[in-house]
Amino acid sequence: MPWFKVDDGFHGHPKVVDLSMAAIGLWTVAGSWCAKYLTDGFVPDRTVTRLGGSPDEAAELVKSVLWDAAEGGYQFKDWEDYQPLKEEVEAERLAAQERMKKVRAAKRGVRANKDRTDDERSGEQPANVRDVFGRSSEEVRVAPSHPIPSHPSTSKEVDSSPAVSNYSTEFAQWWEVYPRKASKADAAKAFTAARKTTDLATLTAGAQSYALLNIGQDKSLLKFPAGWLRSRRWEDEDQVAFTPDKAWQPSQAPIQHHVARPADCPIHANYPMPCDSCARDRDEGREF
Repeated sequence: MPWFKVDDGFHGHPKVVDLSMAAIGLWTVAGSWCAKYLTDGFVPDRTVTRLGGSPDEAAELVKSVLWDAAEGGYQFKDWEDYQPLKEEVEAERLAAQERMKKVRAAKRGVRANKDRTDDERSGEQPANVRDVFGRSSEEVRVAPSHPIPSHPSTSKEVDSSPAVSNYSTEFAQWWEVYPRKASKADAAKAFTAARKTTDLATLTAGAQSYALLNIGQDKSLLKFPAGWLRSRRWEDEDQVAFTPDKAWQPSQAPIQHHVARPADCPIHANYPMPCDSCARDRDEGREF
């Protein structure tokens, strides 16, 4: 069961502080409805009414850019960046079903072996029953999608994705530049789709620009890599030249200030104009 995720800073976000409580309530309840029915953030007009919302409250959410007006209803802004997508949820469910089938098949195989005689089994190595089927159905189901209490942030986010060697060289180069490391497998899928229409240099330059704009920011507040790619956010970034050996590092070159030096006196060498030595000569009545 997917969960609708709300950040703990939502209450003080600039888009939220001026909203009525009714509009905030509509946004929250509609979000849980979208997560339940896997609509990828689309809320039909009739659902707004059924949830107790009004056109005025929906208009508040559109004005604050939390929703976009859409044909037949409304669309959550940037849903794919922060919330589960239908395709991802269904893929996880299918993978869990396959894992459960394998566990049940392993259990059946061990039970059948119990009916064999000791002579039939004497030449076999004993199986580790725990390795074969010791996990319960709870252990092989999809990992819980409910929010997990946050802990003090560390310099790197934990990523249980496969090793870099399982990904393409192009993706590994882009991944090194993108500032947030999360949901790597999903990001690889989104990257493959993006590469069908956009060259690597453009994707990498966009990622570097996004990183430069967010130097010093809490990484947990940045966009998920897959969401950034699916939303084609590189088109919103100011492109900068990509240098792999100095990815998203600010320039360390000192700023040089050039100040024009006044012209030297034609009579007294190394005396800038106006010449103090000439002034003294004039005061003392000397010709020059």
